[in-house]
Amino acid sequence: SNTSLGAGNDSQLAFAFALYFGQDAGELALGGFNPARLATKSSSVSAFSWVPVLRPEEGFWQVSIRMIRVGNTSLTCGGSSCRGIIDSFASSIGVPDFMAPKLEAALGISPPCSGPDMELVLEGRDSQPVLLTLRSNEYGTDIDCRPLLKATNLPREFENVIILGHPVLQRYYAMFDWASNAVGFGDAASAYGPMTVNNAETSSSNEKVEVEILTEVEAQVLEEEAIKEEVRYASEVEAKRLAEFLRQVMIFQALMVVLIMAFRTNSGWRLLVVRLARLGFPGFSKVASSLLAVIPVDPGSAEGLECSICLEVHEAATRCSWSRLRCGHTFHEHCIARWLEREARCPLCRRDLLAGEPVKKWPL
Repeated sequence: SNTSLGAGNDSQLAFAFALYFGQDAGELALGGFNPARLATKSSSVSAFSWVPVLRPEEGFWQVSIRMIRVGNTSLTCGGSSCRGIIDSFASSIGVPDFMAPKLEAALGISPPCSGPDMELVLEGRDSQPVLLTLRSNEYGTDIDCRPLLKATNLPREFENVIILGHPVLQRYYAMFDWASNAVGFGDAASAYGPMTVNNAETSSSNEKVEVEILTEVEAQVLEEEAIKEEVRYASEVEAKRLAEFLRQVMIFQALMVVLIMAFRTNSGWRLLVVRLARLGFPGFSKVASSLLAVIPVDPGSAEGLECSICLEVHEAATRCSWSRLRCGHTFHEHCIARWLEREARCPLCRRDLLAGEPVKKWPL
């Protein structure tokens, strides 16, 4: 939620933002911080303890941690300082796997879920230490009294990294300043009441507007409804695409029926084959070239002709169609069509019908 921050919106904090984590909800403040989220309700940046960002070029909000201290036990990352990366998505505190057993043993939390404080000693400005303290009820669970710790096994470049997750962000109101590359920690207000912001239209009369804050359960329900809406929309889109595909298939089938009806005659069929060959359809080129070499014969001039393929003579009573090849020999149309499917030569003179220039272009 973006708020009008009033006194906490200092001009020097134009590139700063603050995170508040409550038990059931949170708040993001842009351009400064919300004094109401501090336990002291202070509007001064001095309410925060500032820590320089370590290696900002790596893109993480990370700080230097000298040690983790529990009572008389101090845990370090060997010869070098630990790095703490602030992670608002982490539900626990992540520590290197070599440190986790020692830290859990030092905490020794037990029923009724009480134990020593856990102190994170950070490297502050001018090498001054900044102490973040977590009480047992802040780093422990109410169910099995186990601390909210998670042993991490990160790549080598992150082997000394401690993840500062929800337990730290719920205990401290954190402000992130891009301009100075620093992180400020202030004691967070323990109660999370209704959020009030100054409305631009009513600021002159100091009227406050109540803004509803969703609980985690309500936010989850809202997210599930949004996901269902996205799934429903995606299903409708897929259904429309399927309907369009089926419509195109039906149009294509209807077109094929029309083509078949239009090219029922032999001459129409020849023309269709030739056109398909010209469009580049595979398998039609040879057949089309053979058909171009066939000359339809007028039934009136076919009297007495003999087909040397089937050895039948033309009779007036028959309704067989005749075709003459480019070489001049005549055959039944159905006989020469079957012949040319096997070989593009004249059955009598063996002339190659596809070789050389055609004697005459005959209409199909």
